[in-house]
Amino acid sequence: ASEEEHARLLREALDDWIDATNARDIERQMDFYAPTLGRFYLARDATRAAVRAEKVRVFRDARRVDVRAAAPEIIFTDGGRAAVMRFRKTYAVEGGAGSRSGEVVQELRWRRTPGGWKITSERDVRVIRSR
Repeated sequence: ASEEEHARLLREALDDWIDATNARDIERQMDFYAPTLGRFYLARDATRAAVRAEKVRVFRDARRVDVRAAAPEIIFTDGGRAAVMRFRKTYAVEGGAGSRSGEVVQELRWRRTPGGWKITSERDVRVIRSR
C-alpha cells in the first residue's frame, strides 16, 4: 500500500482510538497498543498491562470523558514501517476525585504489524493549557 493509504489508515485508527476513549471502552482501546510502549507519558518501557491499569484508574470514576483531536501531522519513519503522529488534543474528564481538562500537543508513535498499526509510544509533547 502507498504512504497515502497508510496515512488514511492511521487517521482512521486515531478516530477509532478516540471513539473508544470517549466510550470508556478499555477492551477496544487496548487493541491499539503494542505489547510494550517505549514511552507512556513519563514511564519508559511500559507494558500493555501498565497502560491498561492507568486507563482503568482514570476511567473508573469518570462520569464523562470527552477527547477531541485536530487533524494529525504524520511522519513516516523506518522505511514506512513506523510513523510519528502529532496533533492538538483537547480533553475533559469529569467525575471522581480528579476532574480535569486541557489542551495538549500529543504524540503517538505507531508501528505497522501483521495485526495493523499499533501504538508504541504515547506522550504529551507540549501542554497548552490545563485545569
